[in-house]
Amino acid sequence: MSKIIGTILARNEEDIIGECIRHNLDHGVNEIILMNNNSDDATRDIAASFPEVTIIDEPSNHYLQGEWQSRMAHLAL
Repeated sequence: MSKIIGTILARNEEDIIGECIRHNLDHGVNEIILMNNNSDDATRDIAASFPEVTIIDEPSNHYLQGEWQSRMAHLAL
């Protein structure tokens, strides 16, 4: 059986992150790798409440989406 792993790049998304994660899990995603980009709200805590989510904390204020997406993709292998 194949495993589907999703990736999410988030910063200060406390208003939608739980709903986003739940939606993905309800639609066949088995595991989520979430890169928390220096959030200063409850984004990390909400994501951590899901056992299917692995969190990478990225404290940088530089926007390096390509590098970060590649890092998450390598973890998903």
